[in-house]
Amino acid sequence: MQQESAPWYKHFWPWFIICLMGTAMTASLITVYIAIDGSDDVVSDTYYKDGLAINQLLDQDKLAYDLGFSAQVTLGSDATVAVLKSHGALPEQVVLKLLHPASDELDQNVFLFHEGNGHYRGAGTLPDQRYYVQLMGSDNGQPWRLSGEYRPGLAVLSL
Repeated sequence: MQQESAPWYKHFWPWFIICLMGTAMTASLITVYIAIDGSDDVVSDTYYKDGLAINQLLDQDKLAYDLGFSAQVTLGSDATVAVLKSHGALPEQVVLKLLHPASDELDQNVFLFHEGNGHYRGAGTLPDQRYYVQLMGSDNGQPWRLSGEYRPGLAVLSL
């Protein structure tokens, strides 16, 4: 005598295995969507060239040190003001770069123009997040750079 068994869809284990496979497929599709949709701006597409160019950036920092450049930058809601000091002549224009640590889209370039006596002024917006700050200019055609970091609530930034 044979016992009649219930159809497969009335048992627990087939449904358990189907649910496991369905969950794994759903998770993998979500992972693929996240990987395609969210690009990572932190990783540069030209990382090899950036690595080769690091010495040029270090030379810019050294040139700023050799020329005695130092700056105090005030980021305001209406204007950005920088006081630049140097052993030599001061440039007519400098560029203040605000570089967001995670997104290139939030980067800002503020052009500061010399008003006399080492004071520079330009139109910029006050960031509400952490930024890397670079003050860049050139002396006799050679670029120099001062670097620092801005955090919200910081009134004056010394570079």
